[in-house]
Amino acid sequence: MEIRKYFVLAVVSLIIVLVGCSFFETADAAFFDMPGIGCRALGTGGAMTALADDPVTALFYNPAGLADIPGTEVMAGSTVAYFPVKYESPTGYKTKNEKISACPYFGMSSDRFAPVYFGIGLYGSLGTGFDYDGDERYGIYHDFTSEMGNMYLSPTIGYRITDTLSIGAGLNITYGKLEMGMPVGTNKFYIDADGFCYGVNLGVLYKPCQYINLGLRWRAG
Repeated sequence: MEIRKYFVLAVVSLIIVLVGCSFFETADAAFFDMPGIGCRALGTGGAMTALADDPVTALFYNPAGLADIPGTEVMAGSTVAYFPVKYESPTGYKTKNEKISACPYFGMSSDRFAPVYFGIGLYGSLGTGFDYDGDERYGIYHDFTSEMGNMYLSPTIGYRITDTLSIGAGLNITYGKLEMGMPVGTNKFYIDADGFCYGVNLGVLYKPCQYINLGLRWRAG
């Protein structure tokens, strides 16, 4: 009977996943978005919605996962990426990008007021940038430069409804910045822009048995 029960649950879960996927025809991604926040998320390609059981992944992927984190936990780290892109023009101009991009993250959670759980996170997008030196011999009088990225602050709350079902919600306070410069003849074109935006992160986590986790989240901003 136990095997039959788990088989039925697995089939139902698969149907839910397939139906959910049918609502999404395309997926967009930005180069400056992280494929995952934290080591575990990087290892799974960001597939953490139903496995969000540490402070960083719960705050980013599914706030309902806060209900699965016992005690008070703190997690911090950083991901570093290096993009050594080379460029050579037909006229002989050669250069190489030496920019290093970093994605720091921090998360803290507490079950002090269980079944209400609290957490707060601070993390950045991978960012992107390049820096190509100018060379007057080839008519390039200024450097090509660009830097952009986002930082997120996420106060979050989770609530355990039953032993198998929890929900969560978080506020996303995002700061974005862009700096870009490029030569235009003998002059230089330059942009320096920044600003804030706000959004929410909603999640549901359902565990019908020991071997099956079902997660759903909606994120804006």
